[in-house]
Amino acid sequence: MGEVFDGWKLVSESFGERLGAVRADQWGAPTPCAEWDVRALVDHAVGAQRMVISQVPGAEDIEWDLGDDAGGSWRRTRAAAIAALSAPGALETEVDGPMGRSPAETALGITIVDLYVHTWDLARAIGADETLDAGLAEAFYARLQPLDAMLRGPGYFGARIEPPPGADAQTRLLSFLGRAV
Repeated sequence: MGEVFDGWKLVSESFGERLGAVRADQWGAPTPCAEWDVRALVDHAVGAQRMVISQVPGAEDIEWDLGDDAGGSWRRTRAAAIAALSAPGALETEVDGPMGRSPAETALGITIVDLYVHTWDLARAIGADETLDAGLAEAFYARLQPLDAMLRGPGYFGARIEPPPGADAQTRLLSFLGRAV
């Protein structure tokens, strides 16, 4: 399998761990995304992943509504994604993604950053461990810097924040994407 898919599996597992830690009284809690509470953030994160996965031939039909079992919905989404994207040629399938039509692997490479950042957002909102994979943070930061102007458009990320001197890779990435760490 491809490097992007392996990274997605790692990030999606981390997201699932944070999602599993959400208590019943935290679904309405504010998140670093000012317009979203925890439920809206999770709905967005899961929906963004389903957008790409649902277009891959052989992907099972996944219910879009989180319902009363967001954790179960995410586990079903993740399992369906792994099954669909593991099929021969699946990552080369042309899909409509966040940046237009591209191979599924390219679209997944974009949604993985979204899921990575929202994993941190979720952890921050519920008081869970905010530590994410540093190697992925470094790779995402390097890949996103040339896209700086585009990332500031409506519906993407906030204004860049200057990270503290000597900041680690995760802090540099999150600051670049407008998160006050």
